[in-house]
Amino acid sequence: MPSLHVRHGGTSREIPFEDIFTDQNLEALGLTAATTPQAMNPTQIKQLVSSFLDVNLADFDAYEIDFHKNQNITVRPEAEFGDMDKTRRDALLRGWRNDICGTNLTRNGSVSADLFVGFLLGKGCSIEEATDVQMFKEALDFVLNPNKEIW
Repeated sequence: MPSLHVRHGGTSREIPFEDIFTDQNLEALGLTAATTPQAMNPTQIKQLVSSFLDVNLADFDAYEIDFHKNQNITVRPEAEFGDMDKTRRDALLRGWRNDICGTNLTRNGSVSADLFVGFLLGKGCSIEEATDVQMFKEALDFVLNPNKEIW
């Protein structure tokens, strides 16, 4: 059964199509019940998801919509790799070193990017800062080597 995968607010959710692409939800967008999810444009998908999650549509302004061959759809933040200023990243990580080391950021035996992004969002980071790849790599160093001197 196809599903819509949403990454929002530091969590990930799998929503079966039958729960989100209902006749009532489609009609609320001015679409017919015959509209398939793959025929919808990204704005319509974002409207549907924001309504379903009962969050502000603007939360999804900088989100990407990925349509997969297996019919699944992913709604995720845009990836911004390495854009954060190194001075800001270093200052944030230094300030949170103890918190990062004391937080369980693992799922099924490996470090979870979703849990880490949720941790950073909880600390007041923007989504751009929280999804910065270099930030994740350096924080991962804290988790795997809590006694290692980084700076």
